[in-house]
Parts: sequence; structure tokens; C-alpha cells
Amino acid sequence: MSGSLLNVLADPAIDPTSGRGPEWGKAAPVALLIIVLMGIALFLLIKSMNRQLRKVPAEFHGGTADPAATAATGAEQPDRSAPDRDQPAPG
Repeated sequence: MSGSLLNVLADPAIDPTSGRGPEWGKAAPVALLIIVLMGIALFLLIKSMNRQLRKVPAEFHGGTADPAATAATGAEQPDRSAPDRDQPAPG
């Protein structure tokens, strides 16, 4: 406590009654602007990602993890007799 009091008394630019210097509060408008801009950017990012996720098909990469859930919904199973395009041909 006495160390901060000595700093206040040693620097003539610091107000001795409040302990604040001449730069006190000057960053607040800039910080508020940055926070508001980041909030707007976050809102636009979430909106864009929701739009992109709506484009993803219900069956992602050839089927669901639970075949019973797919059979219950009436969705067709993919044809497993055809070779997978990602796998190299045997031989």
C-alpha cells in the first residue's frame, strides 16, 4: 500500500486524490468499439456456419453410424457391392 502511495507522490502528473494519471479512461471508447466489432463478426460467423451446415446431407459419407436408426426411418442403405472410390483396386 505504501509503495503505491510513494509512486503517486513521486509522479507530479498523477492526481493525488484519485491516484489516476492523465491517460485514465482514454482507451475505453476504443476498447468498446473493438468489442462491438468482434460481437458483430461472431454473429456473422455463426449465421454463415448455420447456412453451410444446412447444406450438409442427412447421410454424411455413405451412411449413419447406427444401421437400425436408418432402417427405422425408411432410408435406403447404400449399395456395398460396388467398390469404394477411395480404396485402390485390388491386384
